[in-house]
Amino acid sequence: MRNNLHKTILSLAALVCAFALLVHVVMPAHADMGPTVSYGANPVFSFGGIADGAETLITAPADQVVIVKDIIFSQAYYYYECNQQITLSTGSGQTLGVFKFGSYIAAGSTPSVIAHSFADGLVVAPGDSLVINGGASSCKAGYSVSGHYARP
Repeated sequence: MRNNLHKTILSLAALVCAFALLVHVVMPAHADMGPTVSYGANPVFSFGGIADGAETLITAPADQVVIVKDIIFSQAYYYYECNQQITLSTGSGQTLGVFKFGSYIAAGSTPSVIAHSFADGLVVAPGDSLVINGGASSCKAGYSVSGHYARP
């Protein structure tokens, strides 16, 4: 009987050690809660238009940043030849991206489309703005921009 008690105690000790190791090894759960904004506010934005020179697309509120997650550029008008450069920058002058596309009808090319999703996003600081610059007179660029607001 004493021999069996010894085996039972050793088995229980091994079980307790295994459980303690399991609890220690398991990492705590982590969930990405998305953008942090005030209650009642919609943190998501999306809009589009046709680039015609330099224009302000969106201005970040004084207490939040603007994070651009997705952009799409395409030729708004399909002319014989189109070579376009679009620049995204902040109102303070920081260049965030330069995008080039073009087409040539005689060569049988189709209008260019640039679609990009940023993993971390393009960040516009509180109080600053996102500016698009582009759109030659014979070659306008259509755009679509989406993202969200977040607390810095």
